[in-house]
Amino acid sequence: MSTIENLKEMERLATVLMKTAESPETKYHIGMLLQLFGKEAEKFGKLNQALSDELAELEALREFIKMQGLQANFESYKKLESR
Repeated sequence: MSTIENLKEMERLATVLMKTAESPETKYHIGMLLQLFGKEAEKFGKLNQALSDELAELEALREFIKMQGLQANFESYKKLESR
């Protein structure tokens, strides 16, 4: 399961527990747990978007290198760096 799927499943389970909980204190704690899940899911979404943006920029740079005919220069540079 992916992290997003795990977060969704945890939220679903906490919601089921909240509906079956007897005491108000239990419902309160499960509600707090749901809030934390929501906050973490939001952070994960922002991180995922930032990584996607970075990958898109890298792909644009790769295409620029190819369009400018600089691929051979870049390959030579990578070989020098690996030594």
